Amino acid sequence: MKVALLLTAVLVLPIAAQAQSQDQIQDFGLAGPPVIETQTLDAAQDFDAGILKDGALDTNLWQGTSAARAAQLLADAPLKDTDPIIRNIVRTVILSGGVPPQAKTGQDAQAYESARLQAVLAIESGRSGDTATLDGFLARNPELARAPLAQVDLALSKGNWQRACEISDTVTTERAKPAWARLRATCHALRGEMSAADVTRDFLRSSGYDNPAYHAQMDALLAGRGPAPETDQTDALVTFLSGRVSKEKIVAAPPAPGRDADLMSLFRNFDVIDLATLETTLGNISFDATLPDLDLETALSTSEPRATARLFILGRAGNAAAMDAFITRAIAAGVQEDTALNRLAPLIQTLPAKGRVNTNLMRYTRAAILNRDIESLQLIYAALPEGPLQARVALIADALGGGFAGQGLGRDIEGRLSAPTLRAQAVTDAQIALALGASLSDIAAEGLEDAPLSKLTLPQNQLLMLDAAVRANSRAEISLRVATLLARPDLTVTDKARITSALTQAGLPQFAGQIAAHVFFEGLKPTS
Repeated sequence: MKVALLLTAVLVLPIAAQAQSQDQIQDFGLAGPPVIETQTLDAAQDFDAGILKDGALDTNLWQGTSAARAAQLLADAPLKDTDPIIRNIVRTVILSGGVPPQAKTGQDAQAYESARLQAVLAIESGRSGDTATLDGFLARNPELARAPLAQVDLALSKGNWQRACEISDTVTTERAKPAWARLRATCHALRGEMSAADVTRDFLRSSGYDNPAYHAQMDALLAGRGPAPETDQTDALVTFLSGRVSKEKIVAAPPAPGRDADLMSLFRNFDVIDLATLETTLGNISFDATLPDLDLETALSTSEPRATARLFILGRAGNAAAMDAFITRAIAAGVQEDTALNRLAPLIQTLPAKGRVNTNLMRYTRAAILNRDIESLQLIYAALPEGPLQARVALIADALGGGFAGQGLGRDIEGRLSAPTLRAQAVTDAQIALALGASLSDIAAEGLEDAPLSKLTLPQNQLLMLDAAVRANSRAEISLRVATLLARPDLTVTDKARITSALTQAGLPQFAGQIAAHVFFEGLKPTS
């Protein structure tokens, strides 16, 4: 929501004092007559309303960036990337409130607002059934909420295709644009107007619209089949189509309700279902009044839904092995591991550290990294025996907690720099630690003097512009440029160190620390 920030200063000195004459003032040696001093009002500033409560960028996030450049950066951002770090960076930028970038023309301002809206829709509207963030953002930005496409995506995210199609019916001037033509084709098909749907599809294809997931879903819809497997979580229309019920399934007798169907539905909606509902549903699936509760050994030995749900119940009660087995089964059912680790984070944090270490050190350490859970890392560190694994977890915790800023590399890294068999990993660790702001000792300098480093593959022109954004202290631009660079394939350690260094210099340790922690995590290699 655009609001005005008015900065004023008015100093009022005692009026009674003004009654004194200049002669009296001089007689008593006073400095001068008191006056009412006013200062000119500063110009009102627009303000974009945000929705993030924690981790938002400061209100001057776009300082030094023009609206035209901001619009292009948002349009080029990797909105479809599923990497949790990249998504977190982009999401932080678009959902942070602050002064918008300076626009030279009204057209530039409109382009920025449109790009921001499209980025929010791409990140948030594809999560069918989970519209709280999108609802909140649009409520605080009513001028954006009035955009027809925003209303369409919100309706589709809530499963209300009828409302989306009603909005489409009112569009006249932009009907030929792909965003509206593809929705119109879908509406024709959903209304049973198959000939009109085919004609509109032909128009889309001839105009060069290429979206494999959309076309796959439309092929299935027009053929009367169930949803196609192709999907796109950043596209509300495709997400809606991938979750619809086919005509064949509507006509056929619905599947009998039971544990299999309930568990399948839960896993299918794992990313949007809240933890309380998840606990209740799995509790119901695991319970059978005619049978005793399954113990861990029995639950592990069978794949039936009741056993899978029982693993969750045992995990919630503090059994790290049971929780690990439940997560493994969720992944096998199609749930992304990062999604499971994020959704179950409150329960994972309560598991005994020793159990996490003994069951699956890699998975539980990654869970802590994803959620910036430094306390869990400290507990895992304490539960590990002294040695390389413990030292590795310490590096990860230091990366997330800012432990390298202004500090030395530490005895662990410096000691390994002089050990031939350990030097390669030590060089990697030193690169990342220095990028986080660690100081360079003489011992470390000697160890790094002739150390071979991986190649820098990032485009020099992109690094040039990143450096300029760092100097301008434009944290939104820095973040989006970093997200785009991180989305490049096959990044080397040197690439990641270069990006981490830029973020550190820009005062964005929350992003720098997560990148560094993931690099350190790659060196965590349990022997058994």
